[in-house]
Amino acid sequence: MKVTRVLGSVLLVGSTVAFADGHVKVGGLFRGEIATNDRESTEFPGSTAAQRTIDNKAYFNWTLDAQVNENVTVDSEIRLLGGGAGCVENFATGANGFRVKHAFVSANMGAVRASAGCHKVRHGGWNNMDYNESYDVRPDSIADEDFGIFHPTYAPSLEVEYVHSMWSVALQVLDDVKGRPDGGWNDKENIAVALDWRGNFAGIQPIVQFGLYDSEQSKFWAVGVKGEMAGLWWDINYASYMHSKKVQKGNKSDSDEDTANRASVHLQYMTHFVTPFFYYSWYDLNKKTNDVDANQQRPRADLDNVYDDNQQVFSAGARFHFWGDNVTPYIAVDRKGGKFLIGTNQSDDQFDMIARIGASAWF
Repeated sequence: MKVTRVLGSVLLVGSTVAFADGHVKVGGLFRGEIATNDRESTEFPGSTAAQRTIDNKAYFNWTLDAQVNENVTVDSEIRLLGGGAGCVENFATGANGFRVKHAFVSANMGAVRASAGCHKVRHGGWNNMDYNESYDVRPDSIADEDFGIFHPTYAPSLEVEYVHSMWSVALQVLDDVKGRPDGGWNDKENIAVALDWRGNFAGIQPIVQFGLYDSEQSKFWAVGVKGEMAGLWWDINYASYMHSKKVQKGNKSDSDEDTANRASVHLQYMTHFVTPFFYYSWYDLNKKTNDVDANQQRPRADLDNVYDDNQQVFSAGARFHFWGDNVTPYIAVDRKGGKFLIGTNQSDDQFDMIARIGASAWF
């Protein structure tokens, strides 16, 4: 089997069956991990010191791609084990089981590609578009969550994309949010849109994204760039989400707009036997009304922090290629936390230290 790395992503070439005008290709992704967390961020004045916890994760995805003819292709990825984002969930085994991550049919008409099905929603820059939790070993962060955007990572949608030799531009149309509990604008069937422009200039690949949702009252934008230089693969991203809430002021409806900003940096240096990496993400929410510069909610009974205002994540580690690129053990150390409100008028920076060991495999 041949594996091609594309700026930190993986192109699978598994078992392939050819026929007259095309082929069918079957592959898979697996990642298993054990992590120990010191839970220091749950210790604050008046609390009971939390005990160190040990967590484990396991993911297995099945991929099926087909070339029907020279113009029509089918792409799909189905989660058989583990949590994470998906388009269609809870077929048989609930949140940690079988789900469709993405599945769509594309038709190429010269420089224009039309596609229908379940796609990754075009937002968040390369930080979102290149990420797959079944393979990537960077830590979870609130920067990967929707925190009020119109859709999570995957959603049913229609896409039209124009592809030039050095750039492409795509329009994505999907269902709008409806009846938001926090006070949305849309109360009927409507559409949301996302625009996505990407370039490729001598290996430097910028991305610009913009979207409208909730009856065009809320919007987001993202910019990013990625590239490779002498074995160093990198991407840098910044995104902003302007989330409008409908409020009644007198006899008129007005808007309270909360703004969530996030940034990320991802570095990998690829050598023959080892790939060290570094990842950083930053998130901050600014509320138009009653903004507090700290996470207000305290840790819950299950010791998980609730990040409702800010978060920072640092991660460093390495993948090892002793058995080639098909099976890659890895180690990582993460520092994850933020500023938390303590009492009424005080706040403090609290961070967890997390050590992880695991392995990824693909076929």
